[in-house]
Amino acid sequence: KLYTQTKELWSTALELLVLATAGRVNITEQQWLDLAIPFGQQFVKLYSDEDVFPYLHVFVYHCGFYLGEYNSLEVFANYGIEGSVSSVKQVISNMTPGFNSNSNSKNTQNHLTTKLRRDGPEHNPSLLK
Repeated sequence: KLYTQTKELWSTALELLVLATAGRVNITEQQWLDLAIPFGQQFVKLYSDEDVFPYLHVFVYHCGFYLGEYNSLEVFANYGIEGSVSSVKQVISNMTPGFNSNSNSKNTQNHLTTKLRRDGPEHNPSLLK
């Protein structure tokens, strides 16, 4: 039974994701909620509290507003900058515990400024779309 419930849950997730990322979809916020809330409730039943993350809340309760207003979530895609997040985390994690001191803070700022220059819109046309 658990296998079947889990399979159905992820099948529903796929359907919602396809709907949310379609080029254009005509759906109201309420229609989205009618589809997404049962998915969220089932997720909470099948998984632990640790597995429930903020993206899931946003997906279930807030995507419908944007779908209703803009007919797609693709207009909000940030594919061009998503990879930069891991670089920033890596730089900060490699700093000494006192990285807020003037010298270390300046080093972090210099590194990130260089990365932004190297990976910025003029070097990555997808950011200009």
